[in-house]
Amino acid sequence: MGMKIDGEKNMAHGTIDATIEENDEHVAIVEIKYSEYPKKSLNSLINECFKQIHEKEYYLPYEDSDVSLIALALKDRPIKNGTITDVKCKIEKWNY
Repeated sequence: MGMKIDGEKNMAHGTIDATIEENDEHVAIVEIKYSEYPKKSLNSLINECFKQIHEKEYYLPYEDSDVSLIALALKDRPIKNGTITDVKCKIEKWNY
């Protein structure tokens, strides 16, 4: 398939949680947020992901590629016999 996956990619303004590159034509920038705090919603975590991507301009090195931004939110919640992790993902196309 020609995909390259990098985790913890250091950039000038921060560290990208992950990138997925496909044949130098498409890049997905992945930001992941996790919370155990009961009042923190998955939607707020998603918003934090996109805010970080945009504030730190993680997409700039990939201006010549087709870029997707992926926000992944994980939140633990207690259940009867332990904990379950809820997950939400949102993908946006980055427009130059």
